[in-house]
Amino acid sequence: DLARGASLLFGLGLTNNFNAPFLATSITDFWRRWHISLSEWVRDYVFSPLQLLWRRWPTAGTVAALFVAFTGVGLWHGSGCGYLLMGMFYGLCMGWALVTRRWRKRFWKALGQENGAGRQVFDVVVTFHLVCLSFLFFQAGDWTGLRAQAQALPLGWGAGWRGEFWTGLSGGAHAADVALAWASVGVLLAVHLAGRRLELLRSPAWLRYPCYAALALAL
Repeated sequence: DLARGASLLFGLGLTNNFNAPFLATSITDFWRRWHISLSEWVRDYVFSPLQLLWRRWPTAGTVAALFVAFTGVGLWHGSGCGYLLMGMFYGLCMGWALVTRRWRKRFWKALGQENGAGRQVFDVVVTFHLVCLSFLFFQAGDWTGLRAQAQALPLGWGAGWRGEFWTGLSGGAHAADVALAWASVGVLLAVHLAGRRLELLRSPAWLRYPCYAALALAL
């Protein structure tokens, strides 16, 4: 948003490259929301041609095209094995979702949650943790980093974990500063929601500018 806003000052309109990706309900949905310019390029120039090439095997061809395309996405980030594994992981997740789509639909229908809130919450939580797992591959970069990540996973939950958790959450700031930061986020969120409902940006100047001033004073 900061990059798009800065570009508009120079009369340049950038594409919206992210769209609340951590609320995605599947890995496929995540890549519709995350790094949209990259994912759309990969869809148009890698996945779609491969899917067309292997159209004689509808499901298997699509799964293979997904795997190859997202292995390429991993290598686009770098040549280390961590990047390769990250891309392969995304391809496997999407292929698994495609193969099990009918089974999962029947399962949720039997529970009465085919389109219910329970399924949506479950899907968001599972997708979020799968993405976090993929970021471990991304952060590791090579085999040494991957081994270090695996060895560190069960550690760090000793007696002082609460203090360490707060330090990580707050960045070492005092509680009052953290409260002020979160209050600012709340103000921004409220303004965002109000803007969507009241169309603040299209309102007359006499209404817009006092609202902007009030927001600046609140922050």
